[in-house]
Amino acid sequence: MRFWTPLAAASLLVLVACGSPTGAAMAQELARDHNLNARMGRMELAAENVDPDFQTKWTEQHKDWGTLVRLADSEVSGTRPSRKATKEDKGPVDVFVFVKIAWYRADEGDLHATVVRQRWTAKRGGWVLAGEDRESGEPGLFGDYVPTRAPADPSAAPKGKKFSPTTLTGEN
Repeated sequence: MRFWTPLAAASLLVLVACGSPTGAAMAQELARDHNLNARMGRMELAAENVDPDFQTKWTEQHKDWGTLVRLADSEVSGTRPSRKATKEDKGPVDVFVFVKIAWYRADEGDLHATVVRQRWTAKRGGWVLAGEDRESGEPGLFGDYVPTRAPADPSAAPKGKKFSPTTLTGEN
């Protein structure tokens, strides 16, 4: 019986030591889930992590996702605090999460890459997405579409001999 008491105490110590992740780790985990849901087209699940104050802008920025804008891949590439914590802070400071997104427009098919900076803030005992903008890479992911190629101009077609149409009848 004496053997089980130290074993139980050691197990409890391991559980407490490995228990809950730090604030920044929790924000990163939530960001990973949020971006996976957005990539898979589960926008209603992704919207659950958005701060109500940012909800309208987020919805506007992502309105084309899944229709005109398709996400090929997304990856959380890093995190950092928005500023150095001070002793006056009563909780964790905001965290910037950087997400690499590979995407394409359904009407073009060209693959683009954009790094998005998301600001996650602690509210009501949890983390919420409070801001999002393009850190680097190509514009167009958030509705700021810039055409990559000019539309075809029929007057710019090469001039010269035109071939007469051929009708196929199915007979040899």
